[in-house]
Amino acid sequence: MVNPDQSPQAQTPVKRRVIREVRNLFGISERPACCTLGFHRSTQRHRSTKDDRDLADKLRTLAGERPRFGYRRLHILLRRQGVIVNHKRVYRVYRDEGLAVRKKIRRKGAARTQLPSHVADQGQRALELGLRQ
Repeated sequence: MVNPDQSPQAQTPVKRRVIREVRNLFGISERPACCTLGFHRSTQRHRSTKDDRDLADKLRTLAGERPRFGYRRLHILLRRQGVIVNHKRVYRVYRDEGLAVRKKIRRKGAARTQLPSHVADQGQRALELGLRQ
């Protein structure tokens, strides 16, 4: 539910969902629900005016073109395009969109067969004896 290790700003959406569920479940108003759970009513009132959809669209297109770029380099590309945006906001939107640097797929080398250690030791001894002669 609400994680005490998170910042209060990060907990607010969770608190809103919890209050909404309590209100629907018990049919009570906002004030008693907040008092019962110990939440401030101001967490229910504030509505963010930020609209990050256009930034998210630009980030998605840039990340699609350059999948190896992280949010820092994408922030630089956005600045070059003339988009004035804070790097922390770019990181938040980047993370919310699920855009992460794709891991390189590691190629497997040639398949090798493993010999038991006693067979490998005998082969090594034979080589050493053969080289000395």
